[in-house]
Amino acid sequence: MSGDDNKPATLTWARAGMRQARRLRAYRTVRRQVLGRIQNNHTARELLNRAFEISAESGFTPVIPNCPPVGRLLAGRAATTLPVAVISLLGVPGESVDEVVDDIARLQVLTAGFRPIFVLDGPHLGSPRRYGYVAELIVSAADWSFEDQDWEEYAAARIGSITATYGARLTLAVPAT
Repeated sequence: MSGDDNKPATLTWARAGMRQARRLRAYRTVRRQVLGRIQNNHTARELLNRAFEISAESGFTPVIPNCPPVGRLLAGRAATTLPVAVISLLGVPGESVDEVVDDIARLQVLTAGFRPIFVLDGPHLGSPRRYGYVAELIVSAADWSFEDQDWEEYAAARIGSITATYGARLTLAVPAT
């Protein structure tokens, strides 16, 4: 401990370092650039949220939202505030996945109203990744071999976990036909 304020020495040194940094001439420019890059970097946001254990359960709200990238079709700061939509492609045949993803991308460009996250049960991750979208893979019903849990329960729990992780406002299931 340092001094009479009963704070750890590292916290005191960090505050002293911040005071010195604020006195630098280029502090504001560097701060804007660094914070802008962190805000636009999904991996950095995820790392910070995990490092500081920021979650609804801990009583804190994330300072940097855990939001997926918008994709390559939209740009701008306002695009990161769009609501997240989880789009389930479970059971959709592999030859139809490209067409569905293209339709969703077209809809996103026309409305600029959401950020999609695709949930797939087959090895078709290239379709969403082509547009820069997040794709989550779950075990398909055909490959499910656990007898103690039903596949439908697993899929519902996994989609619920994905929805909670990304703070999705909408969940859409695309029919398998």
